[in-house]
Amino acid sequence: MSGLEVAAAVVGISDVAIRSILATYNFLREVQEAPEAIKQVRDETAGVVNALPGLDFLKASSADVQDLVKRVGLVEAVEQCGASCGSLNKDLDKWTKSGDGLVGKLKFVRHKAQVEKCCTQLHRAKGTITLAVSIASLAMLVGSSSAATAEKRSQVALLEQKITDLQIEAQKQRDDSDKVALVLQKRIADDEDDLDADIALMYVKEQKESSEQLWASCIIAEEEIQTLARVDVTVGDMTAHKNSSNYAGVPKEVLKRLAQAKVKVGNMKASEGSVNRAGIF
Repeated sequence: MSGLEVAAAVVGISDVAIRSILATYNFLREVQEAPEAIKQVRDETAGVVNALPGLDFLKASSADVQDLVKRVGLVEAVEQCGASCGSLNKDLDKWTKSGDGLVGKLKFVRHKAQVEKCCTQLHRAKGTITLAVSIASLAMLVGSSSAATAEKRSQVALLEQKITDLQIEAQKQRDDSDKVALVLQKRIADDEDDLDADIALMYVKEQKESSEQLWASCIIAEEEIQTLARVDVTVGDMTAHKNSSNYAGVPKEVLKRLAQAKVKVGNMKASEGSVNRAGIF
């Protein structure tokens, strides 16, 4: 898959991480009877594998665009995801060879927490890839003199919506982690020798950390939008006559999406009740 190769070569994701994610994906595709937690991992893994080829266009991008992708946290997200998948792969192999299978193993809170942590990290990787592709696409669009201002504004609006959706999901995952952590902490307080709860709490903390990292990537993406969302408007001479109106500039409803708007207008003439407006309207 070319996207996976480009991800490794262009932005520095290791082959080990990619192979681990693919191994989880290929393994779980073959699992017919699986508990809900495993099905979620399967869906999230498929999402990552399907999203990675979207990075293929980076092979023709500038060094600035590639650095932008890295600032969003793409490499860290996929590497962490790959490490988690690698650990899970070893356990999945053992669990499926044992007599009680996946359903039996996931009755242990530590195993369930491990699977859910991996699921969260997969989700973070998928979300970060989405942010990286979107922000890089916007950067390349902004750098294109042929791209229309309306097209740029539309791209900004779509990216803002993606960021909002990911932030909502990250907040929910963070809240869910806190709730589970409270239950585990009570178990540990009641029984200090509850090793199962101790290990599960470690996984839950890592799960929460992954959600917070996705939130942080969204904040970085928002900051990059403020830098990239610039509009330049250049108009020649403007003449209005006989109760007509000319407008050149930026509608006020899109100002919140712009870091900067430059408007250049030539000579302006208005007569017989007409109006020329340049700037914000």
